[in-house]
Amino acid sequence: MCFSLEVSLSAGVVSWIIGLYLLTKRLTTTQKHNVIFLLIFSSIQFADTILWYIKMKKNNINYIVTSLVIPFILSLQIIYNMFFINKINNPYIIILIVTYIMYIWKTLNGYSIDSKNKYSSPTWGTFDNPEPSVYKLSLGLVLLVLLSYGRDEFTRNILCITFLISALLGYRGVGSLWCAISTVLSLYYLYKY
Repeated sequence: MCFSLEVSLSAGVVSWIIGLYLLTKRLTTTQKHNVIFLLIFSSIQFADTILWYIKMKKNNINYIVTSLVIPFILSLQIIYNMFFINKINNPYIIILIVTYIMYIWKTLNGYSIDSKNKYSSPTWGTFDNPEPSVYKLSLGLVLLVLLSYGRDEFTRNILCITFLISALLGYRGVGSLWCAISTVLSLYYLYKY
């Protein structure tokens, strides 16, 4: 997990360096999609780095990162996976995706705070209630499905394990789990491709 500014920044930089390096190689279309998804996915680390840098103070920078940058990156992850990789065109699924993306923007409107868990990682927006609920679990499950749909088995397994860890943590400070996923995926793609 990215439990500090340095770790978050390092994970983002390493993932991006590996991703950009892999894009210079002769990749299949699927491999190229996986690497581009990795670059989008690991961009969250730079947003978290900013939150760490400002020590999650309730200021304009925190508000912009939490309310604009993070929802944009999360939305882009979903859009890229569902529409570019999987080419979804079912109108009912599209309505679900648009509704969920609107929910992300609504929920993350505000400020990130210290999660007050043992890692003190950022808790984005209004996810500061420590109690896991069926509602939070179902929303996390929807995100898991939207990000893992159509992905290779390794990527799906990493996302599922992360979802389980997130549920155990009560969805507090789970943004730092993006660090672990992006690091593992970047090393996996570097090895595999």
